[in-house]
Amino acid sequence: RLQFAELAVNLIEQVTGQAIQPAENTFTDTSDTMVLKAVAAGVTSGKGDGLFAPNDKITRQEICVMLNKVIQYVDQARGSSTLTNTSTQMDPKFTDTSSIASWAVESVALLTNNSLMTGRDGGRVAPLDNTTVEEAIILILALYNKF
Repeated sequence: RLQFAELAVNLIEQVTGQAIQPAENTFTDTSDTMVLKAVAAGVTSGKGDGLFAPNDKITRQEICVMLNKVIQYVDQARGSSTLTNTSTQMDPKFTDTSSIASWAVESVALLTNNSLMTGRDGGRVAPLDNTTVEEAIILILALYNKF
């Protein structure tokens, strides 16, 4: 989670040309500046109960939500509209959409509908699978190229 927060903050600052001021630290398990910048940008709010869980793995649905918030932040800062497909309906080609958490459906749909997130074997979006570091980097690069 910490590594992805850092990637997200670096992307926002690179694309907007503006540094994000860190939020006040409300976490008991980290005081990392990049995490606090991600909170200030609205990319994450942590896991609750004062925890960010910096060493936890990040699921595919969590990364979709965070990337969607990165897009919203950048679009607002630049007055742009990055996503060409604004449908929040999941593509019926995915066989496991019922396993996407309600809080993540819109973000997963937006990222899959805009070919930022692709499915896995068997026509699955695999929302509860962990995201690898390589996948996170590929997602950040793909989003950077859309900006």
